[in-house]
Amino acid sequence: MPTRLEFIQRAQARIGDEPILSEDDPGADTHVAIFEGVLEDLLSRHPWAFSSVTRRLTRLSEAPPAHWRYFYQLPADMIGAPRAAYEQDDAPWPFTAWELTENRLAANSEQVWLRYAKRPELVYLPGYFAELLTVAIMAQFALSIREDSPMHERLRQVAFGGGAMENHGGLLEQCRTMNDQGQPSPIVAEGINPLLEARR
Repeated sequence: MPTRLEFIQRAQARIGDEPILSEDDPGADTHVAIFEGVLEDLLSRHPWAFSSVTRRLTRLSEAPPAHWRYFYQLPADMIGAPRAAYEQDDAPWPFTAWELTENRLAANSEQVWLRYAKRPELVYLPGYFAELLTVAIMAQFALSIREDSPMHERLRQVAFGGGAMENHGGLLEQCRTMNDQGQPSPIVAEGINPLLEARR
């Protein structure tokens, strides 16, 4: 899997820009900032399997002023919103009696495990996501470096779709589909489907 520098160089080459040789080159900080911004944006758009983790939260000594018994510290490496919270490490289903406040989670539960997205090592990015990341970076480079608005729009449509599907289609939608197909199928109510049961 490419390094950050290699991702940047590939994106530059594919839009006809002269690739930087190192992250210490003049102006390279702009390229790095664009890479980081695009990566965090993409990671927060979907519950990607390769960036999802579940961690036990640390309970704080300070108590919420009202409604809840405990404060828990949110993980410093969390990107975007939490995916799910659990009261036990082996709980099959999440619980919903909690609230976010600043960088803390408030709840009445004695323990909380949180599933959330974090930045993965680049080596763990699957090929389909690496291509989405590259094209999305190319789109930003086309605007900020090449100052080519038509190229920027074309590349954004490749990455995220156009028209009614803008920001939800293109390579992003393909990546979502491939990610979700690789996950276990959700089972409603541990094998009981209330909609089917009601029809009997």
